[in-house]
Amino acid sequence: MLLAYALCLIVVLTGCGASGSEEGEQTQANNVQSSEAADQSDPFANIAPTEIADTQTGISDMSSLIKSLKQAVEADQTDVAKEYAGQMAGLWNALKPAIEAADAAKQQMLQEDLGRLIQAAKAAKWDKELIIQLDYKLYQSFRDIKQKMQVQ
Repeated sequence: MLLAYALCLIVVLTGCGASGSEEGEQTQANNVQSSEAADQSDPFANIAPTEIADTQTGISDMSSLIKSLKQAVEADQTDVAKEYAGQMAGLWNALKPAIEAADAAKQQMLQEDLGRLIQAAKAAKWDKELIIQLDYKLYQSFRDIKQKMQVQ
């Protein structure tokens, strides 16, 4: 009888342990999902601004990253492209205040297009045509804002 009680106790405790483990895994999965949802709603959230020497250098660096991202996408280098997208988010967070001061409307447009590009690059399944179109548009836009800010 004592042996049966001990076995029942072991089975119950093992079941509780597994249940607690599953709950922990579920909580962890929920945390990952909420983090991914935050990335999807704002790809710039939780990204520290990159150190830049000055705005012109930062814009040049962004243009280089945009070109590199396009090359990575064309070569189907998903990990490399996602790395570039993360770097772009940090660089944008550093550039945003200066660009907003120079041209608030252009800053808003760049924010939206860059956000869409980053989300598309980090997506599980790529829409290459969309990424390349956004990439080209952003390259042109950063070239234009660089010229505008050189004049000012």
